[in-house]
Amino acid sequence: MPGWREPGSGSPTGRRTSCSSRPRRRPRSSRSPRSATRSPAMAIWVIRPKGRDDLTEGMVIAAGRGAGMHDIKIARISATHTGMKFVIPVEQR
Repeated sequence: MPGWREPGSGSPTGRRTSCSSRPRRRPRSSRSPRSATRSPAMAIWVIRPKGRDDLTEGMVIAAGRGAGMHDIKIARISATHTGMKFVIPVEQR
């Protein structure tokens, strides 16, 4: 008979449809955020729009250096945006 299964046979594919033995993870919003204090070698990417006088490349670099970080890479993200990568200096890690 089509569609008939033996009692207790599980799903039509033969796989379990639920897994109650696996521990549930907390939602991402309730986990503690990652920060530079946990991983000193992590990088921060700053994405900024191109061609704006109120937010220039020099301003972003000055802000990063003022925060004690080194700029190590500048990359074209799109025709309208630029990405800048900052890291904590090696001697401070």
